[in-house]
Amino acid sequence: MVVSSDSISMVRESCKALLNEPTSKVKINYEEAKKFASGINFENYKKITSKPAFLPLRFDSIEQEINIICLSALLAFGSGFRKEGAATAIQFGVIAIHISGILPDAVWMKKVSIGEVVELFNLPTNIEIEAPGLTGVFLTKEGPLRSFVVRITEVLNETGRILESSGYSSFGKYILDITKPDQSTPEMPRTASFIVEKLVHLFPALNDVDQLNGKDIYILKKAQLLVADLYRKLKDNPRFQFPDIESLTIFSDNVIPSILLYLGVLTAPDDLKKMIQEGKDIGGTSEKWDLRLRAAAVVVCEEI
Repeated sequence: MVVSSDSISMVRESCKALLNEPTSKVKINYEEAKKFASGINFENYKKITSKPAFLPLRFDSIEQEINIICLSALLAFGSGFRKEGAATAIQFGVIAIHISGILPDAVWMKKVSIGEVVELFNLPTNIEIEAPGLTGVFLTKEGPLRSFVVRITEVLNETGRILESSGYSSFGKYILDITKPDQSTPEMPRTASFIVEKLVHLFPALNDVDQLNGKDIYILKKAQLLVADLYRKLKDNPRFQFPDIESLTIFSDNVIPSILLYLGVLTAPDDLKKMIQEGKDIGGTSEKWDLRLRAAAVVVCEEI
């Protein structure tokens, strides 16, 4: 898929176009949206967001810290599959990589195996079931987490290969390179939109664009999340003081639309609600309900 030269604008425009399709069954309840917005305590919001939660880790260099920030954003996928959820599993794995003394450079990412991912992220790929008719005898079969583990491994391998072929020994090196100020305006940091563009053009895993009815729908959750995390965690460094940071959209995943549905801010048809309640894959239909909900969440969060 071709990425626009102004991808953040395309997130807003494509999501709004999808929501406004005459046949769209996902809608915004503007009365509930207004009610939710009016109930926000902005003092509490500012207090909470002024000190965002970071991983409790120490770093020997800025490159090392950026590597961990990038890993966290790169692997920000998957939906709830156990009590703790996918995000907790990814956080666990990223912390394990760091405290184990592993250098997550391009070479390691390119070569990391499924077995190593299983161990680091504590995600078993197999389960044991009792053999039919044989008490006390168990068989090993592929578990529900295997596809998630395979996806983590594939993304790491692919990203490592891309970094290496592009001449970068690590994600940190790449970020430090693309955040260098333009020589014509050395006093000005790069923009958030510029960094997002670079990321989505080079890394398929960060190019969060899907198609529906022949049209590209831009979400770009992971690329925007990565840029936001760089800003929040490293903004004391002038090169990460992106002047247009507020141009980013909501990082629309599976959680945001779920909350908005629960609050009544988004409305959905009964068959979709039933699929969600039954834990079915809502992205596996021709309607691509997951994409429709994520797009609607982008639009209504802009309104809020």
